[in-house]
Amino acid sequence: MFKPTMSKPVKTIHYDLANMTNTVKAGCYKVDVYEVSEQVLFMARQAIDHPYIAYIKSFLIPKVGLQITRWQLHDSNQISNYSFYDYYIDVGAVETLQGEWLLRDFYLDILVVANKAAYVLDTDEYLQGIQDGLLTSEETKFALETTHTLINGLAENGYNLEAWLQQKGINIDLGKLK
Repeated sequence: MFKPTMSKPVKTIHYDLANMTNTVKAGCYKVDVYEVSEQVLFMARQAIDHPYIAYIKSFLIPKVGLQITRWQLHDSNQISNYSFYDYYIDVGAVETLQGEWLLRDFYLDILVVANKAAYVLDTDEYLQGIQDGLLTSEETKFALETTHTLINGLAENGYNLEAWLQQKGINIDLGKLK
């Protein structure tokens, strides 16, 4: 059941291509790789001081309002919340500026187990953000429609994320995240 609490502010993640940095809530980190192709940004960087995650690789895709991430663990045999799925997807608005990309994260996240299942997370945070007025009506609608479009598209494609992206005209190699 939904229990009202105070919302976390909407996260804005900065991708500064000129300075090769990625700024998130936890800090500003040096990026090893930025690649832009066909209006898709690929990023790879170390995860500094994280107990489980050693490396982060992401695709930021403005056309569909998604950031697709895969983490590499310090120990590949380690069992954690990060090891039972293949892709972690953030839903939000992506803005491209000269030399910088921004993701305004609208709380809803999707975990994808390739060719098997998908799970929506953080619905409680999304609802709280709406209640606290942290999302506009346009952002609320965008987040919900984007999540439904992705979940339905994944189901129609046997939970094959790459196939769904190709249907949307987005041709990226998700193997690059491994």
